[in-house]
Amino acid sequence: MKKLLVLFLLLCVVVGVWASGNAESGKKIIIGCAIREFSDKWVSYCVEGMKKFEKDHPDVQLIFVDAKSDAALQVSQIETLISNGAKGIVVSAVDPSTFKAMIPIAKKAGVFLTSSNGLPEQAIMDQLDGFVGTRSIEAGQMQADWIKKNIPEGGKVGIMMGMLVHEAAQMRTKGVKDGLAGDPKYPIAAEAEGSWDRNKGLQIAENWLQGDSGITIFACNNDEMAIGAVLAARAASSNKKLYILGVDGTSDALEFLGKGLNMTLLQDPNVIGYEGVNQVYKMIKKQPFEKMQWISHTLITEANKAKFVK
Repeated sequence: MKKLLVLFLLLCVVVGVWASGNAESGKKIIIGCAIREFSDKWVSYCVEGMKKFEKDHPDVQLIFVDAKSDAALQVSQIETLISNGAKGIVVSAVDPSTFKAMIPIAKKAGVFLTSSNGLPEQAIMDQLDGFVGTRSIEAGQMQADWIKKNIPEGGKVGIMMGMLVHEAAQMRTKGVKDGLAGDPKYPIAAEAEGSWDRNKGLQIAENWLQGDSGITIFACNNDEMAIGAVLAARAASSNKKLYILGVDGTSDALEFLGKGLNMTLLQDPNVIGYEGVNQVYKMIKKQPFEKMQWISHTLITEANKAKFVK
């Protein structure tokens, strides 16, 4: 009788351990997504990619927070995500320098922290767990190559820059300038910060077109500013042949290709968003991953845009 009782108790322990382990395995992996600005068109496509990953992985739960372009708010949101159970966080940074404040918070909590398409300085990157995005300088170089190939007669260049705290704005601008350097046919006549915004791009282009800048080539760090330039050019009814270049390959930009916009460069936000979460997922699951995961740009013009229209 005692033996039966002992066996029964052992069985209860085994079943209890199995049930506990099974319940634990049924918990979802919580991953935080700290987004710099939900209203940013390109960023919204990144969010779509992140949500697709969640849909493809029933064991994952994503928690999104919107910093509304407030760097201080974004730092506090990292703490919020951790308190809500996030084991890893993908950050689309308002200002990459604020990783200096985020990293100690994440490390203290034992939480993975990665950057989505905003490459911080090397000293910060050395402390981050991962990065998924494009080589920003490549976009600027590709714009410069397109200019030299398609505008052999030359022209004055105006560069519309994104938020200057962003590595993407710095390096895309550098890529254009380096690519055109030494060729007197393509002088850089003006540079202005348009903060990735369509309305600001429109205002900058209006000023350049109404003034005596002589700018005929608008090299824009992103599509939204480029679309602003297209709208300004339409309103100005200039007799000059104007060339307007963008970056991002957004659906809005595709509609303008051949209608004022000459080219854009796809840095696929759906892929960047999806792979950003996937990278953190692999970290949490202790699977192999690449710390620096690069996504290439693709040139889109009116001639091939049909391939990219969804």
